[in-house]
Amino acid sequence: MATPLERSTPAGIAITHADMEASRGSMGSTVWRWRCSPEDLPEALERDWRNLGRRAWIEAGTVTLVSPSYSHERCSRHVDSIVHALANSRALVCEPAAGTRWFGPDRAVEADESYYLGEAARRLLAAGRAGSGDAFTRSTPPQLVIEVERTHGDAGKPELYRALGVPEFWRIDAAAGSALIVEFIELQHPDGPRPVPKSLAFPDLGDRELADILSHAMDRGIQGVPDLIARRRPAPDRETPDFDPGP
Repeated sequence: MATPLERSTPAGIAITHADMEASRGSMGSTVWRWRCSPEDLPEALERDWRNLGRRAWIEAGTVTLVSPSYSHERCSRHVDSIVHALANSRALVCEPAAGTRWFGPDRAVEADESYYLGEAARRLLAAGRAGSGDAFTRSTPPQLVIEVERTHGDAGKPELYRALGVPEFWRIDAAAGSALIVEFIELQHPDGPRPVPKSLAFPDLGDRELADILSHAMDRGIQGVPDLIARRRPAPDRETPDFDPGP
């Protein structure tokens, strides 16, 4: 008799619990890993894995699936609200792509949150109205991707997103009993991914400032965040960022 995992696995790929390595993320999410055969890789890259985990990434022949905890989802929702508040305070067009799957050669990844900003956001909105939004996201990476919670195997994420053409990566961890971690990573630097103190997408936003805003949101709710952001700086006269959104 098939196990529950076998019954919920996409047709064409048969795995069992014994084939997968289970672990816990820093915020309590369940992480499953399965070594994919070269023959199954093309199917694994395209498959909808949401019946096994909300977020998936496939790299170096390994399929990793995450079933997020409440703490993970709570933090992710607050971060998303903060990004929108930051964009609104700067009159910056922001189009979220959430957990859209991004593809590269023999790899695919779904972030917790992802965003197109400025001109790229306008172009994605136009593509969506024309019914070609999926084609646009296949050819044009977002300006910003965000991941919440540290898990075993995350060390290669910056290089993975760099290879996909993403300019900026925020890594956030809000594990209970530990200090809140916020890290901005510039992905396309000539010397490779590197931590930076200021965001590329929001150049006047520091990592410590984002940590303070997120702490406020998680302690008191998101309602006061727009006012908190507005008090900390005046809105600019023009949009940021000014980097090339790609073709």
